[in-house]
Amino acid sequence: MECTKCGYAVLSRASGRRDYWDPAAGSLEDTSYWTEAKKRYFDSTLALLAKESAGRRLLDVGGGVAFFAERALQRGWDAYSLDSSDTVTRLAGERVGEKRAWISFDEDASHSFDVVTLWCVVAHTTEPGELLLLARKALRPGGQIWVSTPNFRFQKPYSSARALLRRPLDFAAHDHIVHFTPESLRLLLVRAGFKDTTFRFEGITEACLVAGSRAPLLVAGKRVWNTIAFAAARLGLPNLTSELQVTAVSCDARGSARPTRDRIAGA
Repeated sequence: MECTKCGYAVLSRASGRRDYWDPAAGSLEDTSYWTEAKKRYFDSTLALLAKESAGRRLLDVGGGVAFFAERALQRGWDAYSLDSSDTVTRLAGERVGEKRAWISFDEDASHSFDVVTLWCVVAHTTEPGELLLLARKALRPGGQIWVSTPNFRFQKPYSSARALLRRPLDFAAHDHIVHFTPESLRLLLVRAGFKDTTFRFEGITEACLVAGSRAPLLVAGKRVWNTIAFAAARLGLPNLTSELQVTAVSCDARGSARPTRDRIAGA
């Protein structure tokens, strides 16, 4: 089901999974090209957030086994990971320490974080707005949120093309319940109490469809496509990057986020 105005779409036959984690997800300890690309993406995003944030207290919502939180700790952040999976939270605790791996939000930590990150999380829940409200609750007024999610403006024609080649994408198998265009993601952020939405391009996190020796070529191809698509978006053309990467600012408790035009970093 798709909104004809903003492009927000919902996959009706998927309902989300609480303990979703796949042990085959991999590790940042290996030396594969894909892993190195992900490390570079994490590092460039942390550098961006450090430049634009007042402090370095960070909460990664949907943090999995705390790969990103661990990387942030290594870069001098006071980082925590929050995830709904019991299995993941235990493994995250082994990586960053039990006190930094949360399975539920600590109410005493309300309005104490400078940055909240959601890496490809909002697509995997039936209530993405609730996640953003949680993020705003965690943030200090003026704190930064970082959101990444697949871009349905790209994914829709891409999936149609794959279907013609008899290699359809199975969104349900990957638990992609909701899908965002730039317009619908900005609208969701505004409704949750954020302003100054700015679209970015810092790297790629999407898993490759072909593993092994062909993976480096696919990662490089995605980087080239997204670099060109993002440059075109800065010139005013539709944003056709395969992944949306957005920062926004939390309003204070007395204010409300007024709708603003999307901004493309560097424009």
